[in-house]
Amino acid sequence: MMLTNFHTHNVRCKHASGNVSDYVEKAIEEKYDMIGISDHAPMPKYHKDRMDMSELNGYIEEVNEAKQKFHKQIKVYSGLEIEFYEEFNDYYKELLTKLDYLILAPHNYFYKNNYYSAFDIQNDTMLIGYFETIFKGVKSKYFKFVAHPDLFGFTYNFNDVAKEYTKRLAELCIEYDFILEFNANGLRRGIKKVHNEERYLYPYKPFWDIIKEYNVKVLVNSDCHNPKLLNDKYDLLAKSLAKEYGLNVVDTCF
Repeated sequence: MMLTNFHTHNVRCKHASGNVSDYVEKAIEEKYDMIGISDHAPMPKYHKDRMDMSELNGYIEEVNEAKQKFHKQIKVYSGLEIEFYEEFNDYYKELLTKLDYLILAPHNYFYKNNYYSAFDIQNDTMLIGYFETIFKGVKSKYFKFVAHPDLFGFTYNFNDVAKEYTKRLAELCIEYDFILEFNANGLRRGIKKVHNEERYLYPYKPFWDIIKEYNVKVLVNSDCHNPKLLNDKYDLLAKSLAKEYGLNVVDTCF
């Protein structure tokens, strides 16, 4: 298999370090075949603690410059990680005229006129809203894959509702030939106690056990926020766990 990573941040997101070239050069050093640069997208509203809209063109230019500069050594793709809000359909379409891909990121979402964070899911209604938002994003066909689809594990344990909706997600991925991400950054957060269950916040094994049953395509990504983390011990652990879980791992979303 090829060595790839399609979830890569940079200094513009305000909680990462390194510029685009730093990540590309690290990928070349680690003998990667492909790297996708996919910082948090600026948004018309809701998210102000990340790349500003005024920085977007500079970001795209920097990635395109890296494509040209390093084209003999590695394939570089331009992308953004972005939440799905139906009101921004025109914005997603515009971005796709300038970039190679978008990642569906369910960090925050609206459900029944309420605004929620996936890092703080506290009841089944919030969990259903989380999954329903992902379903809409998959059906929109704007995105190459869902980042950390098991992010609900940050605060919520696997129950019958999670089981039902994970099955629905798996069925939808098969229908749309869609990819789910197995995210190494959850491993970097370490083992935590969530409602008397000690585990990684994500990847969350009960979720992936169901995904395995449906043979959904799975892409292992670093979600690195520092160039030094690319191909680190947690990236290697994520790849090892994905194999141990028996997942249908693919090496590219293109």
